[in-house]
Amino acid sequence: MGLVVVLLAVGCNAVEKNCEHARDVMAAESERAAKEAIATVEPGQRAELERLAAGEVEHLRKVFVEKCVAQPEATQACIAKIDELLALEHTRKQAIERCGTDEACYDAAKAAAEKSAGECGAAMGPLMNAVNGGP
Repeated sequence: MGLVVVLLAVGCNAVEKNCEHARDVMAAESERAAKEAIATVEPGQRAELERLAAGEVEHLRKVFVEKCVAQPEATQACIAKIDELLALEHTRKQAIERCGTDEACYDAAKAAAEKSAGECGAAMGPLMNAVNGGP
């Protein structure tokens, strides 16, 4: 019985560490995206948007790990690949930007990204809904 407890503790520790890393990655990505978006608005609106963005990142940092460790095994496998998924997302965005107004190109880039992400694209949605207080 002692070995089972040790194995469970190691497994839980690995899940928690993956969730902590994913939290840090998601917070950094949220901060980057917010800065990018805020740079496009009128200077008079920036302070309020910066305050809102900082609040969202603070909320993410507070609740992410708790919500993350509660996710099913399939989602945990995706969380362990957060760096790879983020790289895929950046590749997807770059491909879509290159498409301009070419709808067929856009659809192809989106389909390629979804194929690359596999089941992780759908698996991460419930986690982000839980973090953001959604369904």
